[in-house]
Amino acid sequence: MHQEIIHHVAYHTPFGAIVDINGKTNPKTGRYYLPQDAIDAGHKSIFVRNGIYPAMGTISAGSFLLMGEGRDTLIDGDTTGAGTFNGSYNVVCNLAFTNSSGGGAGGDAALPWVCSDSILQGCWILDSDSFGLHLVGDRNRIIGNTVEDADEIGMRIQGDNMQVNNNYIKAVGGNAIEILAGSDNCVCVGNITDTAIVDTAATSTVTGNEQY
Repeated sequence: MHQEIIHHVAYHTPFGAIVDINGKTNPKTGRYYLPQDAIDAGHKSIFVRNGIYPAMGTISAGSFLLMGEGRDTLIDGDTTGAGTFNGSYNVVCNLAFTNSSGGGAGGDAALPWVCSDSILQGCWILDSDSFGLHLVGDRNRIIGNTVEDADEIGMRIQGDNMQVNNNYIKAVGGNAIEILAGSDNCVCVGNITDTAIVDTAATSTVTGNEQY
C-alpha cells in the first residue's frame, strides 16, 4: 500500500471541511455530519472523522479530495452500494465501504466507481453481498486497497487504461479481479489475492501478482 501518498496528503493539504457524524452542533466541524453535505457545499478537500455513515447516493462532483481517518471511517450502504462516485479528477482515500445487508447476487457493489482520471487509494471494501468494487471508467488508479468478504467478484473492471496495483483481495466468491471484454490496456501488477485474476479482453498487462 502506498501509504506515503496518503501521509503526504494528510499533512500537506489544508482541509476545507471536516465531517463528523457527531458534529451537528459543533461549529469547528462546519456542522457537516455527512460526507455528501461537504461535497454538495462545494468543498474540494474534505476530511471525514471515524464513525458509521449512511449510504451517500450518487456523487457527481469532480476535482475533490475525500479522506477518512482509516478503517473505522465506514460508509455503510446497508441494502445498496455505499455510494456511487460519478465524476472525474477525484481522490478518495483511507475510507471503508460496505453493503452488508443487501444487494444479493447481481445487486449493487459495495462501491460502484463510475469515474475517470481518478484515484482510489488505501480504502477498505468490506462484506459485500455482491461485487466488492465495480470500476467503470478510464485512466483510474486503484492502489493499495483491501477487498474482503465479497460474495461475488472482488474487483470488476470495465474501462480502459486503468492501473490496478498493490491491492489485497481475500474471501471473495468469484474471481479476485476480472477485466471485462472491451476493457483494454489496463495494468494489473503487485496484487495479492486468494482467487484468480482474469483478463477477458486479453489486452492488459497482468504480471507480478501473487495468488495464495
